[in-house]
This record gives sequence, structure tokens and C-alpha cells, in this order.
Amino acid sequence: MANRNEQCSDELLSAALYYASRDWAVLPLWGIVHGVCECKKRKDCPTPGKHPRIMGGVHIATTDERKIRRWCKQWPNMNIGIATGKKSGIAVLDFDPRNGGMESMERLVQVHGKLPVDLRVATGGGGYHLYVAYPIQKIRKSSGEPGFDLQADGKYVVAPPSLHISGKRYEWTSDPLPLVVPELPPKWLEWIQVQGPCYTSYTSDTSYSSYSSDSSHSSERIDCEVAGGQASSVLPLREYVAEKLSSTLPTGISQRHKKIFRFLHLLKSHPDLKDEPVEAIRPFVEQWHEKALPFIGTKPFTDTWNEALLSWDRVDDRKWITEKLLNEELRGPMPPIINRLGYASDPITVALVCLCRGLQKYHGENPFFLSSRIAGERIGTDHMTASRRLKMLQADGVIELVSEGNLRYGQASEYFYTGDEIEENAPLPAGVGQ
Repeated sequence: MANRNEQCSDELLSAALYYASRDWAVLPLWGIVHGVCECKKRKDCPTPGKHPRIMGGVHIATTDERKIRRWCKQWPNMNIGIATGKKSGIAVLDFDPRNGGMESMERLVQVHGKLPVDLRVATGGGGYHLYVAYPIQKIRKSSGEPGFDLQADGKYVVAPPSLHISGKRYEWTSDPLPLVVPELPPKWLEWIQVQGPCYTSYTSDTSYSSYSSDSSHSSERIDCEVAGGQASSVLPLREYVAEKLSSTLPTGISQRHKKIFRFLHLLKSHPDLKDEPVEAIRPFVEQWHEKALPFIGTKPFTDTWNEALLSWDRVDDRKWITEKLLNEELRGPMPPIINRLGYASDPITVALVCLCRGLQKYHGENPFFLSSRIAGERIGTDHMTASRRLKMLQADGVIELVSEGNLRYGQASEYFYTGDEIEENAPLPAGVGQ
């Protein structure tokens, strides 16, 4: 994890907080360091400085100042992105000169008239982002024009003052920025709302046929790791989804939340899906929703899809890993924070600290998910006791809550382990270790 004593520039932090104050949801992106992307692919990264640093990507974009400041402190070289679409109330017209974007813009302006340039960003690659108010109606997924993209729901753009791979920064062309986001002129609005493939609540270019049995998804059964750490024979994806879908359909009212989460858990247990982004499972969620309609009544698909969006990153088919990580931590040197905070005489708390520490090592720079039920099973207590201990660790600064789950629906909470960052001579919280 990054050194928490470092922090991204005041300019970038101020910009991110300013965007949040305008209700534009932001997310951290990998930065550019020494002329290459900071991610593991380095010089081989196909989208340097443009892809999310966090699991869930654009779906985790937020206006929460506390989260933004933490990201900035955790990743001092990060770039920032702004979620487009309904989430932030904006759409962005993205013109890339390397692929003919300027020529496309000139042609379209001749047909539809001038575009508002009140909120225009000069990208480091010579292109432009034009920010406009998000239309209420559905809009095209693609402009159909070379070098010109429409960024709306489920998308994001790199925002100033992020650093481009060229060494230049993204910059606003006007200062100060207008308080009102301009609307598209009527002819432009009519054009982007024509019939055809459209954005809905979130976009996905993945079709069910993308997961049919082919050379990469053999018709033979394959082995994968499932809960409990046992190797299990798994069907090819198409057959597997059909089987799990039928087994997780509601059989009565008020079961939608629980059943869809169970379906997601089973999807992630398949090796072809466990590392895929949430967009990849949309066709399967659509099928589940259609077959579940007799029991969920008039609930629109958007409700079910939003449930999947919120839950996919919380689903972990590798529950067995918690036992392995806990055992590794217990065999090694105890975290110094255990003695410092007076936990040594409480084996349950010792085990929980070790579990959280092991999970953080396993997830690296990302937060980890842990439910009180799984925590209780691993440390040998009931989920209520585990829940109280987790709250105590939060209060003592040993872990930091990122987002709270829902025990009723089996959703785990999201944490950062920060116990190793508490310095030896740092003042303790009131009443702790006294």
C-alpha cells in the first residue's frame, strides 16, 4: 500500500473536491509515473493513466469527500475520472483527433449547428471533451462517426488536471468554469436520440452469445475452486448459467434481493466469470429477471440490474481463502497493534485482527470485503459477536469502513486494514489501551 504520509497534489485534490461539490461523481484512475502507466503493465498498458484503480470502476464513483481524500492520500500519483450519465447529470462529447475526431466534428457542426463550448477540456492528446447536460431521454451508445464518442451512463472521462501519457495535463479551456452545464442544441439533441442501440441505466456491449461454448469455453467439464477450497466439476458456462438460474428463481414474494444475490454468488463461482466486470453478467441478469417476473410482479429490470451493480463486487466465491489467510497470519509474528491496544488477552479479537490484516495483504491496494457471518465462522464465534468486534476495531482505528454491507442479503462490508499504520508513539483513542 502507498505511503499514507504522501498525498496527491493540492491542485488535483482541490479539483476532485470541486467536482464532487457540483455533484459530479469522481473515481481514482491509475497515474502516469516516469512516462508510463503506474499499473502493473507499465509501458505495455493499452490505456495508460485512464483506467480505474479500484474494483467496480465507474460504479464506485462518489461525491463523498472522505473517500476522495482517502484515495488521494493512498494513491499520490493518481489521475481522476468523472462518471458521466445520470449519476453526475452530464454527458460528454469526446473528440479524438488521432482517429479523425476533428473532421467528424466539422461535418456534424455543418449539419446540426454549433456546439456549446462553455465546459470544454483540452486533453493531453490533442482532443477535446465537451460537457453538456445529461438528456432525460435515451441516447445512442455510439455516434457512428470516426474519432467521436458519446460518454453517458456507465462511462467516465479523465478529468483535469490529470496527466496524459504525452506528458501534458488535461485542462479546462475556460476559467472560471460556468456554474450551469450547457444543454445540447435541439438538432444535436434530436440526432443523438435516434432509434438504435441506446444507453439505458448502464451500458454493456456483452451479449449472451459471447459466452457460448467455443474454443475458450470447452464443452467438457472443468475444475475450479469453490467455497471450502474443494475442487469441483463445473459445467461449461452456457449450461452452468441455465442450471443455476433455474435453481435461484423466487418461489414466493419478497425473495428478489436474496435470490438475485445467490444467483450472483453462483455466477462468480464459475472460473469464466469470477474475474469479470459486472457488465459481463448483464445478459444473465436479464434472463434471471425475465424468468422471475411471475414472482417479482411489476418490478422493472433496472431495479434488478442496480441490485447486481451494487452487489457484484461484494460477492466472493473464495470464502475458503479467509481460513488460509488467518492461519498464515496466526503462524507469523503478531501485529504490534495487538499488544499496543491491549487485545492480547482476547483470542477472538486477536484472530479478527489477524484475519483483517491477512485480507488486506491479499487484496493489496484495494479494500477487502468481510461479513460478520464469515468473520464469526473463521474466528470461532457468532456473527453478532463478530459484528461488535468489527465495530470496536473501527473505533480503535485498526480498520476503516469503506462501505457497509447488508447481512440480511448476505452482502459483506468493505474495509481497509490500517492497524500497521498506527505509529508506536501515536496517541491512542480515548479509553483505549489505558
